[in-house]
Amino acid sequence: MPWVHGGERETRSVVPGPTATPRPAVDTAVRVARHYGPATGFAGGMAAVLEAVLELPLRRYRAELVATWTPEARWWGAALVARALWGLLRGRDRPVIHVHLSVGGSFLREGAIVAVARARRLPVVVSLHGGELPEFAQRHPRLVRSVLGRADAVVALGPHSADQAAGWAPATTRIEVIPNPVELTATTPAAGTDEEVVFAGTLSYLKGVDVLLAAWPAVRARRPEARLILAGPPGDIDVAASAGDGIAVPGTMTREEVRRFLHDCRVAVLPSRVEVLPMFLLEAMASARPVVATPVGDVAWLVGGDGHVVPVGDSEALAGAITEMLEDPAAAGATGERLRARAERDFAPATVASQLETLYDVAIEHAGAR
Repeated sequence: MPWVHGGERETRSVVPGPTATPRPAVDTAVRVARHYGPATGFAGGMAAVLEAVLELPLRRYRAELVATWTPEARWWGAALVARALWGLLRGRDRPVIHVHLSVGGSFLREGAIVAVARARRLPVVVSLHGGELPEFAQRHPRLVRSVLGRADAVVALGPHSADQAAGWAPATTRIEVIPNPVELTATTPAAGTDEEVVFAGTLSYLKGVDVLLAAWPAVRARRPEARLILAGPPGDIDVAASAGDGIAVPGTMTREEVRRFLHDCRVAVLPSRVEVLPMFLLEAMASARPVVATPVGDVAWLVGGDGHVVPVGDSEALAGAITEMLEDPAAAGATGERLRARAERDFAPATVASQLETLYDVAIEHAGAR
């Protein structure tokens, strides 16, 4: 996992690691870490990540959020961005500026925050989100390099993402792997659950919902009692015709509602075509549930050797992996417990908080040396 020291990129082993209302720091905070990104409280991957980050048990920093976008915002959230920029220009304090970037309008909105923060000589940390970022960077290389070139440090969610970021950021920019955190909640063994499968995410082609629907008849043929929950906001896949054939479509879910579904299910599934480090899989691991997913982004690294990873678009392999977990409750329970242990070891909030505070210290030092 690349990082920078003395102008040369080297390799360093990094140990991997939640809501709208920031929690006070464990000890007296000495500096503010001000996050810029989507408002929390809405469905969506980045909103869920920011909720988790704002709950981190920081000791030497206090996390704040300045929203630069909401689903209801017009013109790419121009009014919110203008307000955020005005506050940044007028501010007399010197927080660490932590900007969360995705693709499209995000690189213009939050990229402007990065530029103004750099002009004020503030320490700037950028987190990269969005599985479509490599394609976006190919189409807009100058924009991506310009924004990342103004950062003192870049957060990648996994080693694959870090390798990609190394091609976009200058050699003097620190790149650190710091994964999303996940709260470890009380759970029950997967072995004692009914034959229920849960998917959570936008009901879309990119999330592989069409592949899951194609796989489901084969699952039901072998496990007639199996039930599939498709939890998430509507997307470009019409699931209405499939509802009722052992399939429930409850609509958009809060994080707590998704956790309740995970608490009752046997297996979690996410056959995406594009991902970075999905919060749904982290929540499933924290709930001690086996996962069936695809090797996109940093998913294979996330689940390690204990997740069931099937080829993208392969409905037959997907059906087989789901059925295997339904047929063998003991194996499902053992797999879920191993994934829970990995989540506790590598993605716990305290682990991620420590890594993030260390990176903030580095960013401050780097900004002071400019």
